[in-house]
Amino acid sequence: MAAAKAGATREDRSATVVQAAVRGKNDRASAKGQEAAQKVAAQKSTAAAGKKKDAQAKAAAAAAERQLLAENTFAEADLDGGGTIDGDELANLLISMLTKEKIPFDEETVQEFAKVEFDAADTDKDGLVDFDEFVEYYNSLMDRLQQGAVQDALEV
Repeated sequence: MAAAKAGATREDRSATVVQAAVRGKNDRASAKGQEAAQKVAAQKSTAAAGKKKDAQAKAAAAAAERQLLAENTFAEADLDGGGTIDGDELANLLISMLTKEKIPFDEETVQEFAKVEFDAADTDKDGLVDFDEFVEYYNSLMDRLQQGAVQDALEV
């Protein structure tokens, strides 16, 4: 092997030294590159976690706002203060909401719609909608209002 090295030209030996130096540099750069990549990945992960927390915070705030709206709406709809809503109170609430949302309707259609909606809201079928039933119903109603399903159901 020493003979092979002795027979190698100066250019061959220089090329070998340069190749070894490049490999060493690449190895070092690779280690640094890996370290830098890990730092970048950690920063991206932190940023993604921050975005996820922001999204979760926004969703929680929206849910809390909707809950507050449901509570206030229930209190307004419960005209007799009994802690429950009957069919007439729900019909009045729907008329008020449709008017507020500027959704066209006729009285007869709303009364029929209110009966269907009351049956959907009164999940325990006791003839009254309590607060828990109302919150679930209200969330469904608001989603359907946003999607245009209520307008479609009223088709005036």
